[in-house]
Amino acid sequence: MAVINIMEKVVMDCIDRNIASLDCCGCEKCRGDIAAYVLNRIKPKYVNSETGELLSRVNTMSQEAEAGLLVEGASACAYVKKAPRH
Repeated sequence: MAVINIMEKVVMDCIDRNIASLDCCGCEKCRGDIAAYVLNRIKPKYVNSETGELLSRVNTMSQEAEAGLLVEGASACAYVKKAPRH
């Protein structure tokens, strides 16, 4: 397994679950722009094993972490909505 930033998957999952409530376009390009915006503003979490990935994902999914991602996601949606690239 290569070294990966598990926050990429966590952020995409959060966007997918909340895109409708954030009132933002759900096209692939907008979702990617939102993810990039959020990922550039949060701390990365790198792992190099499946076990490390599972343990880190469990630790990342606290209510506080989810709330932080939603705040960043809302900010990202507002930014992307001003100048969508689709």
